[in-house]
Amino acid sequence: MDILWMLPRDDRYVGLVWDNPHVILCILVVYLWFVLKAGPSWMSDRKPMNLKPVVRVFNLSQVIANVWFSYRAITIAYRHYDEGHFSFGCNPPTSRDDLNSKEDSEMLVFCGLAYFWVRVLDLLDTVFFVLAKKQSHVSFLHVYHHVVVVLTFYIYLRSGWSPSLFYVGVLNSIIHIVMYSYYFLSTFPGLRSYLWWKRYLTAMQIMQFCIIALQLSWNTVFNCGYPAVVCQYNLMQALIFLGLFTKFYVDSYKHGRKSL
Repeated sequence: MDILWMLPRDDRYVGLVWDNPHVILCILVVYLWFVLKAGPSWMSDRKPMNLKPVVRVFNLSQVIANVWFSYRAITIAYRHYDEGHFSFGCNPPTSRDDLNSKEDSEMLVFCGLAYFWVRVLDLLDTVFFVLAKKQSHVSFLHVYHHVVVVLTFYIYLRSGWSPSLFYVGVLNSIIHIVMYSYYFLSTFPGLRSYLWWKRYLTAMQIMQFCIIALQLSWNTVFNCGYPAVVCQYNLMQALIFLGLFTKFYVDSYKHGRKSL
């Protein structure tokens, strides 16, 4: 992670994690080690853990957190759109002095921190799968998505590039509201017959990446104040996720395989 010391630094994000990049690297390495190796090995001769109460609290908490972030981010964007900020086309880097409201500037930073830590907590989703012995759920798409999102937003917040992914974060949070609502409801056996719309959740995720790819294509073509590699990386990841989620949808529903 030494390369991070060479990148720009947004001094609005300070503290142990932000001043020591190896901390987040350790979190991701331990996550990968546990969900891919240590966890499955440890659970191999054990019965699945009954995590239903914990999972219910976790899923409901994630719904609330994503609703809060989405509401705050959309409200700030609406209030300052006429000032030239938060355009769906170019959304250039911002500083603490760019917004006319100091309160909104501080809230925007807090929203960035909240979004990042909620995405870190998303890693527990995979841990629960492992402890419940649902290793088939721990797919390449699932793990890749979690790791890339956490690492990307960490680097972008720390480097001041996060505005390029503002609408990515908002759309992603809206999808997570629906997703974790589904997960929460699915823990109640009596409600499962009403959850026929699971396939449409994946369709929403695909639509999300189509919209994101269009917005990031604009950023890539017109640069919008970021290094070219930043915009190119954003677009590349959007297209990778679009491809992976489309493949998952086709494999799960078009080929008659039961949904995960």
